[in-house]
Amino acid sequence: MVSTTHIDLRLRAEKLGVRTEIIHGASIISAICGITGLQNYRFGRSTTIPHPYTTRSGKTSVSHTPYDTIKQNQESDLHTLMFLDIDREKGCMSIKQGIKLLMQVENERNEEVISDYTLGVGVARAGSAREMVRADYLRELERLDFGILKIGICLVNSITANLSINIFF
Repeated sequence: MVSTTHIDLRLRAEKLGVRTEIIHGASIISAICGITGLQNYRFGRSTTIPHPYTTRSGKTSVSHTPYDTIKQNQESDLHTLMFLDIDREKGCMSIKQGIKLLMQVENERNEEVISDYTLGVGVARAGSAREMVRADYLRELERLDFGILKIGICLVNSITANLSINIFF
C-alpha cells in the first residue's frame, strides 16, 4: 500500500461491502532497486507520468508534475522513479510516450532539467522471465521497444549511481 491508488482501491472496495486484506510482500519499488542496483535511499519522491488530458476549453494539456518532481529530486541529488499511466481508454503508456511527454514539458519550460543525454533506466515486466531493463540516455531509451507491461523510467542523478549502472549493465 505505497501509493494513493492502492489506498483508493481498498476504500472503494470496502464502501461496496467487499472485505479486503493486505498481504505484505515484495513491491515494485524494491524490485526496481534490486534489478537496477540503485539504492533505495538514493531515490526521491516518485511520480506518475499521466496521459495528456483535455481541458474544459478543449485544449490538450500535459501534466508538469513529473517534471517538477524530477527537478526537486535533482536539487537533492536523488534519483526519480516515474510510473507510466494506465488508462482504460488510452491503454498503457509506453516508455517512449513517457519520455516524449517529459521532453515536451522541457521544451515548453526550457529549464534544462532533462535532455536527450539524461541518464535513465527503462523497466518492463520486472520479476518475470521476460524482464527487460536498459540503462542509457533518454534519446536511446526512446528508440527501444520495451513491449507490453512497461513499469517505468528511473532518472539517475548521481556519480555513485553511474557505478551501480556500470556493474549491472
